[in-house]
Amino acid sequence: GVTRSRRVREHFRKFLERSGMSLLEPDEGEQLVLEAVGCAVHAAEMRPGARALEDLIREIEAARIASVPALQGALPRVKRMTAPPAKPIREDAPPAVVLGFDIGSTGSKVVALDLARREPIWEGYGRTSGDPVGAAQALMREFLKGPAGRCRIRAFGATGSGREIVGSLLAVCYGTESVFVLNEIAAHAKGAHHYDGRVDTIFEIGGQDAKYVRLESGRVVDAAMNEACSAGTGSFIEEQGGRFDGVSHVAQLGQIALGSQASAALGQHCSIFMAEVIDEAVAANVPRDQIIAGLYESVIQNYLNRVKGSRSVGDVIFCQGMPFASDALAAAVARQTGAEVIVPPSPGTVGALGIALLAAEKVQTDGAPAMDGARFLGAQVESKDQFVCKSTSGCGGSGNRCRIDRLTTRLEGEKRRFTWGGSCSLY
Repeated sequence: GVTRSRRVREHFRKFLERSGMSLLEPDEGEQLVLEAVGCAVHAAEMRPGARALEDLIREIEAARIASVPALQGALPRVKRMTAPPAKPIREDAPPAVVLGFDIGSTGSKVVALDLARREPIWEGYGRTSGDPVGAAQALMREFLKGPAGRCRIRAFGATGSGREIVGSLLAVCYGTESVFVLNEIAAHAKGAHHYDGRVDTIFEIGGQDAKYVRLESGRVVDAAMNEACSAGTGSFIEEQGGRFDGVSHVAQLGQIALGSQASAALGQHCSIFMAEVIDEAVAANVPRDQIIAGLYESVIQNYLNRVKGSRSVGDVIFCQGMPFASDALAAAVARQTGAEVIVPPSPGTVGALGIALLAAEKVQTDGAPAMDGARFLGAQVESKDQFVCKSTSGCGGSGNRCRIDRLTTRLEGEKRRFTWGGSCSLY
């Protein structure tokens, strides 16, 4: 099927020409059935002459799919926190806030943190869709058009995979002294500790990656991240759940899973092979709800083996990330670890809250003038590229030849450049 892409065919054609070969293209539509045609031709050559159909087909033994206890049995060990009632934003005295942006690979989040109370008063969420700057500006636009837009912005924080590019653009608009940028491990730890000081382990599962963080007295002492496999992430549930008829939304999957009387033991597989396992379970007449419950078990099984690995799990696990909006995933954590599981009021925005709290500590906000959020909407990224650092100062010999990211921004006709990366502090 992939060979129907013109671009893919052109890549193959150029490679073959360099190797003295040529690309033989099948007739239109044959790309999808070439293997089936080949199988039929091979069978005809091996066994000439017609045979009765019943002599060629035999019954396949149904796969034996084991089951594990129902997810609902682990729910008593899951504590879902509730947000305190929101205080109305007074028009005559709007609070001073810090805006914390968590720009992830799949979803982008922002939290407006009340500087006086150190509590979130507004939050927003949107799809990143491969455009971190566009996602951050859409969130700012949403913030400004509501009652929270009257708040006085004192500082900004940026975390997540898009933190450098969004943080750089914020710095263009408001100055580097008003923007604090840090990795998501530290931001998630800060946000979790804000909700519950007892937290000693964080399981963070996002749309495309997953993180493990171990805390002692609120400080990060160990961390791990999985960026290579989707099997322990939210996109895995969404992708596999879409195979079932009648399921229109990922939230529906969680409800079905919690209503099941058992979970199918599907094992830990990547997305490609899980499709085959699901087909085997369907052929074995395993009920649909048990298969869906098994998907949640599989995600956590993958997470524990591929992300956490041999690292320890404490007494209180804090579950973060949008997929934990479903109690089914939190229940799978409780069932497989036996620990107490806490889910924050808004599991997807803990990183945004954490970076806002860190920015409130690191940026001088006392006496700082209020900043115009609309200024950010007029900024744009003109170009983004990489170059190889040729410096030999401080790295010995012929240098490390680090790849450095470079960003060119434009605001009100003025260009600025930002660079980051490398093994030393030069960039």
